[in-house]
Amino acid sequence: MKNNTLDERYEYAQSIMDKILDSADKPLDGEGWWQRSEEPWQTLACCMEIANAVRSPNPEGNMVLC
Repeated sequence: MKNNTLDERYEYAQSIMDKILDSADKPLDGEGWWQRSEEPWQTLACCMEIANAVRSPNPEGNMVLC
């Protein structure tokens, strides 16, 4: 993923947004998608930051760099 363009990363994030939000909302009782990552705790923290940003009244004002 690190070599992908920003547009490709954005498209990927949009395609898994349900998994990201599930991970943020139900980290222990949900799907557990974040647990299968190479760095699960970093992934979970990033999911929570993304969830906060997309639910913010001003998501453009919140920068998430994971």
